[in-house]
Amino acid sequence: MKQKLVLYLTLIVALLLIGQTAVFGATLYDFESGTQGWTTSVWPGDHYMTAVAQSTPPQPAHGGTYSLKGTITILIAKKSGQALVDPVSPLDLTGQLLTAFAYAPTGMGGTLSAPNGFSLFVKTGAGWVWADNGWNNIGPANENTWMQLNLNMTGIANANDVREIGVKFGAAGGMVGTLSGNVYVDDVQAIPEPARMLLLGSGLVGLFGFATRKKS
Repeated sequence: MKQKLVLYLTLIVALLLIGQTAVFGATLYDFESGTQGWTTSVWPGDHYMTAVAQSTPPQPAHGGTYSLKGTITILIAKKSGQALVDPVSPLDLTGQLLTAFAYAPTGMGGTLSAPNGFSLFVKTGAGWVWADNGWNNIGPANENTWMQLNLNMTGIANANDVREIGVKFGAAGGMVGTLSGNVYVDDVQAIPEPARMLLLGSGLVGLFGFATRKKS
């Protein structure tokens, strides 16, 4: 009886820990309730995303009904616009994978030789230090597709003090004329590092093994 009780308790603890893991990997922003504090950049040179708003169906959404819509008006090649949020309280994303999904409709991806692109970025610490995941080309092939942008927070200074999260959209150097339209962002998530998940799994296996030995 005691052995069965230990086994049941082990399973309960496992379920609770799995629940905690789900929280750690929860979506930070899904835009189902509005813009959730996201806005456009006010820094010089980044004013080419003129507005953000909650999308309106049937505009694209990744995980639910709504996404964040950014309105773009770019007049000069190599310019960009940003959608970003300053969390109410700094976020601790130490060792986690920050992900976001971005969408460019037809005409917003650029050309094969001069693709436009997205970048996922953060600003950390009291100095608001910039870090990003590089440039992710769109091009015609990735138009009308949700692109997953990944930023590994491991090794980023002050990852325990994230002051800003954002997605930048930029026009290629070969752009000619005015680029106007909308782009979309959705399902910004923080996912635990594999090592943490492995440690959790090892602990659960150990608890189960202990219970099994007690039973025998």
